[in-house]
Amino acid sequence: MKNVSIALLGCGTVGKGVVDLLQMNGHLIAEQTDTHIHIKHVLVRDIEKYKNVGLDENLHLTDNFKDIIEDDEVEIVVEVMGSADFAKDCLEQRALGAVRVLSVLIRMSSPIAVSVY
Repeated sequence: MKNVSIALLGCGTVGKGVVDLLQMNGHLIAEQTDTHIHIKHVLVRDIEKYKNVGLDENLHLTDNFKDIIEDDEVEIVVEVMGSADFAKDCLEQRALGAVRVLSVLIRMSSPIAVSVY
């Protein structure tokens, strides 16, 4: 079985949904794809805010994007932040490395847009 480590940029409504989805259905995804997806880092602006929202205690919460950039085990970065400017800065920094970046844009007035870089 292949192991894939990802970093999640943002843990609001969409980000928490990604975490919950992988926790609830990770075994099914692994069975069907022969791949175990592991969230290694979750980037948030305020770590204290997210300590009591029901996240797995093994998730590494960070407010420092360098933790993600400098981790060679991270193969995919999933961007689900509400702040386009901050997310853009992070993605530009990470794009210098050899990693896939998945950016999810959800607006109430438009359909979901997903980009893979």
